[in-house]
Amino acid sequence: MTWRVAHALDVLLMEINAVAPSRSTASDGSIGDAAHATRSSDHNPWVIDHNGVGVVRARDFTHDPGDGLDCNDLAVHLAGLLGEHPALRSGAYVIWNRRIISRDRISEGWRTYTGSNPHDKHLHLSVTTDEAGYDSAQPWGWNNQEGDDMFSDKDREALRATRKAVDELAAAEKERARRALERDQRIARRLRQAIEDVDREVLEAIADELDGAQR
Repeated sequence: MTWRVAHALDVLLMEINAVAPSRSTASDGSIGDAAHATRSSDHNPWVIDHNGVGVVRARDFTHDPGDGLDCNDLAVHLAGLLGEHPALRSGAYVIWNRRIISRDRISEGWRTYTGSNPHDKHLHLSVTTDEAGYDSAQPWGWNNQEGDDMFSDKDREALRATRKAVDELAAAEKERARRALERDQRIARRLRQAIEDVDREVLEAIADELDGAQR
């Protein structure tokens, strides 16, 4: 299955890396491993975009305060954007250090997280299920009042090129699927015709036998 990461998460990743280029990425991740694939997880590409491509709506960020990424600060920053940033609307949530906060239960604030992974070595972020939100290019403003200023023209061009490549790949996959469907339909028609032809031959043979028996 063709898959990709939500574009909004790519934007946040670029902002974080711009601020902390030497940070550890030991616990970073987007698409899930085999264990994730066996359970419900936003690290799996179960949301399908308008091109028929599976979208991974979650990303993990390694806690590395010594090299510029303190997930305590990142958690506070993201929690403050819930419901405000297009990517942090319904379906979005943050898990960090045994606590979770979600857009759909924002009135409850931070709650105790009881999952098997305490998320004390990395912060987990899941973005909204809405395509306009999870693919938003709006800056996150991480450690920068003018969040978009940290991107060079080269960075923005690379992001646009990535999106274009994914869209082209999706279009090619759709065309291959269309041609395969047409081929299968042609084969099915030929098989039905062959069965009908065989049935006619069998019926004619039976009719000949009956005529012979009556004589």
